[in-house]
Amino acid sequence: MATIMISQILLLVLAQTASGSLLRVPLRREIVPVRRKGKVVSNKISFSGSLSVGSPPQVFRVVMDTGSGHLILPSSSCGSKACLLHRQYNVSASTTGTAINADGSQVDGLSDQVTIGFGTGQVLGEFAQEKVCLYRNDTGGEVPERSCVEVRMVTAVEMSEQPFSTFNFDGILGLGLQGLALSPEFSFFEAWASQQGAPGRKEFAFFLTEDEREESELLIGGHDAAQALEPLAWSPVALPEMGFWQLQIKAIRVGGVELDFCRSGDCRGVFDTGTSHLGIPAPFDKELLKLMTLPEASLRSFETSNPDSVDCRLAEAPALQIEVPGMNLTLEPAHYMRKQPLRKDVRLSETSGVSAETSPEPVRRLRQSKQAAGTRPNETGSAVSSERFCRPRLMPVKLPAPLGPKLFLLGEPLLQRYYTVFDWQSQQIGLSLAANRLNQQTQAGRPSKAVSVNKKSQQRTKQVDEIFLLQLPKSTAKLSKILPSQHLQEEDDDAASRPEL
Repeated sequence: MATIMISQILLLVLAQTASGSLLRVPLRREIVPVRRKGKVVSNKISFSGSLSVGSPPQVFRVVMDTGSGHLILPSSSCGSKACLLHRQYNVSASTTGTAINADGSQVDGLSDQVTIGFGTGQVLGEFAQEKVCLYRNDTGGEVPERSCVEVRMVTAVEMSEQPFSTFNFDGILGLGLQGLALSPEFSFFEAWASQQGAPGRKEFAFFLTEDEREESELLIGGHDAAQALEPLAWSPVALPEMGFWQLQIKAIRVGGVELDFCRSGDCRGVFDTGTSHLGIPAPFDKELLKLMTLPEASLRSFETSNPDSVDCRLAEAPALQIEVPGMNLTLEPAHYMRKQPLRKDVRLSETSGVSAETSPEPVRRLRQSKQAAGTRPNETGSAVSSERFCRPRLMPVKLPAPLGPKLFLLGEPLLQRYYTVFDWQSQQIGLSLAANRLNQQTQAGRPSKAVSVNKKSQQRTKQVDEIFLLQLPKSTAKLSKILPSQHLQEEDDDAASRPEL
């Protein structure tokens, strides 16, 4: 078979399929270590791709986020630390860009601003009308017009330090339904679907993998059947007017036993590519955490002489089943477990989770007490065992109606397991086991190299700290008028107690 060399300059590949041309956007899996006292204690993970904005093109790396509704990039006028660490969009340097108000009118004196809150972090932004292309054009070559759209975007004049300063991605490309955007003109996929004349479906798909030998990608204009192990099972989006890609959850099972929490019929799950964990409605998360946690000593690979050799993803723990209309979504320990076992008293950021309530910190942080061998005194002076436990990647979700209170966030653990297709026109979600290495090896009855214990994996702990780019409902976005020069100053440490919006 001939090998086709693809230039790294092109971050978009046009592929012909039975449904027409697909736009393929390669996604980079970024792992950012979280350090405490000089030691890596966890990692944050994101998937991002490239796009260009304006003419001449200004290139940015953005999270392709199904849980939010806007294209958000740092503005050249932003002085926040999170902005200064990244590439910044300059509307004055673009011949195709125009500073606008939220209604599309050109700025004349006072400028509209908006505050948009996420599960972790928030942005204060102004607006621009601009040409956006899912194609990197560093060489000055012609950009295929079918990869470009005219869309309104949010230019951030303030960005919270977390999570934006800790990642290499510059901003967010929201792929939520139209209801999440301030207006249809702010919705990237709505603009793409209405402006594109080329054949193709009004749908996009995500193929995500943690295996470095495979490439994750976003496909626009259809989906690739070769990336799915089974025919797609389609389910209608629940409450599409809210803007979230969410399905009704009919039942939750652990080890084949149905739990009572969703028997009332009011559970829903948001498919969110900007979320690194599984978000579980509080206080149900505690029950689920207890059922899916097991002692380190129960693992066959347990070795007291070398604690770093233990890999919790190999644990014989119960399967988690999430039943949606027409399909049971099943996650095994290889998909939902943290790799490294933790002591019972270690409190990861999963204790705070996603909330619309006031929080002492805009971003939850990992908290860990000093370690000692055997037992050690806690704050009350009593002994605490050093026994370690394998724990799942779960986070509590505390959101009020109408989005909550029984809202699950179906993030990276599930989206790497299942190939997910988002049908914009019929407002449906298609699901199938993804044709990635882990799923193929599991089906073949072979242990996955991705979770095998080896010397290389023993050298470094790869826990995952959470990132939630789920946009809070549009009703919480606040518009205001302000002179363009009157940008708010960067938050200091004392301002961290401001409530999330």
